[in-house]
Amino acid sequence: MKQYELRHGGKRFAGHKSANAQVVTDNGTFTLISYAKTVAELDSEGWLKVYGLFSQTTTKHINWFCEEYCKNREGICPTKGTAKMCANDHMRYNIHTGEIQKY
Repeated sequence: MKQYELRHGGKRFAGHKSANAQVVTDNGTFTLISYAKTVAELDSEGWLKVYGLFSQTTTKHINWFCEEYCKNREGICPTKGTAKMCANDHMRYNIHTGEIQKY
């Protein structure tokens, strides 16, 4: 399996160092790149966008991203169903307020 190069400042998931995914941080936004495609983002205000589920493996990457980066102040992360709804319906979810918006 090809290991994709880390982009500048990219970081692998804790516990999943061999995954073909990375998270890049820029101006407070965390961007998940699975293989070579941007699949999810969490901005500095807590808005999570998921651009597609693409494959079972990419869906695992999205779940890991949510578990590692998208916990709210109470330590709760979005569910798999929330990520799927965001991807399928072009919605964004605020991890702090629970608000859902079309984008």
